Amino acid sequence: MLVLLKDPELTRNLLEYIHDTPGGRRSVSRIARTCKALSEPALNVLWKDLDSLIPLLGLMPSNLFKRPRRPGLGFLRNPDVGDWKKVIAYGDRVRKLSYNEAAGNVHPTIFPILDDCKPQDEVLPKLDSLSWKVESAEGLERSAMFLSSNLRHINVEIGTGIPQDDLINFLTQVGTENSLSSLSISTPTRLPPYLPKILQSQTSLERVGLTAPGALSPSIGRWLSSITTLKSLRLDVSDKSDGAIAAFFGNSPSSGMSSPDFVMTPDSHTSEKELSGAESLVFVNLPSQAEGFKALRHLNLSGEIGSISSFLTRIASPLQHIELALDEPEDAKEWKTLWSTLGKHFRRSLLSLQISASGTSRFHDLVRSTSRGEHTARRLPLDSMERMPNLTRLEIDLPESRVVLNSDLAHLADMCPELEVLKLCPLSRWPTVYGPPKATLAGLAPLTAKCRRLESISIPLHATGASDDTPFDTKASSQSLSSLHVGHSWVEDPLHVSILLSNLAPHLENLRWFHEKNRPGYVEAHDVGWQRVSDVLPHLQRLRLRERAQSSAVSVAKSPAKTAPPRQKPAPVAEKPKPKVEKVDRAIQAKSPSVDAGVQAKVTTRHKNISTKPYQQSVSIDATPDVVHESVDSSVQTVEAAIDARPVMISESIETEVILEPLESPPPFSSSVDHDLIEFNEKISIVGGFPEGSEHGNFTDGYLGKTAGYVARAIRAVSPPIVLRLMDMWAMFTMNTAKVVSDEMVAGLRSPIHFSPPSINTEYQ
Repeated sequence: MLVLLKDPELTRNLLEYIHDTPGGRRSVSRIARTCKALSEPALNVLWKDLDSLIPLLGLMPSNLFKRPRRPGLGFLRNPDVGDWKKVIAYGDRVRKLSYNEAAGNVHPTIFPILDDCKPQDEVLPKLDSLSWKVESAEGLERSAMFLSSNLRHINVEIGTGIPQDDLINFLTQVGTENSLSSLSISTPTRLPPYLPKILQSQTSLERVGLTAPGALSPSIGRWLSSITTLKSLRLDVSDKSDGAIAAFFGNSPSSGMSSPDFVMTPDSHTSEKELSGAESLVFVNLPSQAEGFKALRHLNLSGEIGSISSFLTRIASPLQHIELALDEPEDAKEWKTLWSTLGKHFRRSLLSLQISASGTSRFHDLVRSTSRGEHTARRLPLDSMERMPNLTRLEIDLPESRVVLNSDLAHLADMCPELEVLKLCPLSRWPTVYGPPKATLAGLAPLTAKCRRLESISIPLHATGASDDTPFDTKASSQSLSSLHVGHSWVEDPLHVSILLSNLAPHLENLRWFHEKNRPGYVEAHDVGWQRVSDVLPHLQRLRLRERAQSSAVSVAKSPAKTAPPRQKPAPVAEKPKPKVEKVDRAIQAKSPSVDAGVQAKVTTRHKNISTKPYQQSVSIDATPDVVHESVDSSVQTVEAAIDARPVMISESIETEVILEPLESPPPFSSSVDHDLIEFNEKISIVGGFPEGSEHGNFTDGYLGKTAGYVARAIRAVSPPIVLRLMDMWAMFTMNTAKVVSDEMVAGLRSPIHFSPPSINTEYQ
């Protein structure tokens, strides 16, 4: 708990994960009420995304509403400033707001009251995303109260009852007051051709979705291709011919790839409404020099498969994620065209591909499921798919094209070796009247053998016995497959299916199927069979893994070390220089014209625990340098004689001759030092004392020296002049004697200079 509280980002991610789980909103609410330390982050997660205005209205006093428990029915009286206290406090936490007029949970009279009585300009000042779904012009006007300055994402779904002028007014207000990152418009109302002029200030858009008539006009094409930050695009290309799609790219200053022919003509397949106006002329197969949509990485298209293929051929940017909502074709050639287009233009860049049914196809499927119409099932032709070496996610969910064969799965394994997630019509129904699915459980063996990173598979299967032992080969055993969703799959022998699954997916952790009795296509016998598989499979997996571990250990222990026989040395041959190989990053397959040989190399690993203890040795080194203490005795007998005697006055002269011995011997020079008398004003503590720092200077520091000094000063103050003169003479005598001794000691310590023996002439009186 302490580590969780120290990292706010970790706390937020954990609470958001709990919030997204079933019943997670209630769990986060309990955390907010029971823990003070987690109360603030939990409240931020709870109020971050609101799908209605009811929670905000519930923060006001209950006596304001007509019915306290249903505040959406309207106000009984207008709220005061004090009634907004909680709304303002919790409104700062709201980041996303959704409103659906068709739900009818908020009465229309509430919005004008909130707009008139609000205590501040923006009720939700930190609102970042707004999703507004309305059916009337009045409902679209109510969104103006929530268009805050921080709004970055707008998703508008407009019904048929809204005229074009109201839509233009809304877009004008959005384009002038906000700096958007994403904009999505879905409406049956035709978009105005001057929409780029309205939104010309939105230069930082990253995601744009236009599902409306007129979305493929040349002016919008020029505007979209000029946005350098555009990363995601969603368009509806239903009922659009190749000429209309070419016009979308052709007139843009930075379009994608196009064919070399240039024809300027009205499109024969364009409706009369599209031909009325300044943009009735389209450029069919217009060549382009510049490359557009350079930053585009995600593309979402809906419409016929032919129009989608025509649109994809004109995109030059390396798309990574493609989502297609198709009107299912009846001709397999159209599927082949789509696979060829994807493989030709996005072979290296495509990472995920999602194909689903359009609204028209799902409506027809819904009608068939509720009536006695014919149950339609067509083959999903995966055998024409081209190689996509980087594709990691493939999801196909179609109500009619749902028949998948084992050969399709084998071809898919060869074309997409890096697959991680595979979903092939997992929601399709297979009632008893129409027979089981065509793909079998043994047909998954090529996928588990060649797609070594496959983690999740969702596909209806016919779980029956295998015709050969290929699924039981160790090469077909996947080390990464952890999730398997079989939907309405059939099962015959649960024990045999469990044994087969334990070999194909020994690390499988999640096995799911449809077991809801109210779901269309439910068969109780298959539900009971898969439940038995789920009960037996974990035990067989544990047994399988243990046997493999023991067999690998025994094979390693029994394999003797093979020693190669000694070879005779061949005759010396001149060696040729070998080319230096730095790196091999591709596998080389050697194939003879008549015989195909394969070699399987399996590395056996063993885990061993080795306990190591380093040997330590403490070594101490005495690094004390050798020091020689030498003392120099520079005292001479003459000094002792001078100290023992009682001189009255000393007159001396010392002659010294300095001799230097360099490389070139210069002539010697002599120096004479005459010591005069030292002035009496030096720092002398007592009569007859020595200068400070001299050899006898410590005498003045004693108690006797201090007492004699005091006596001398007292005598000096009261004595006649003759006594003072005698005292001065005595001080001069003692001072000169000490000076002679100190100079001789200093001269004896000077090592670089050689002194000749001094001659001292002393006269005693």
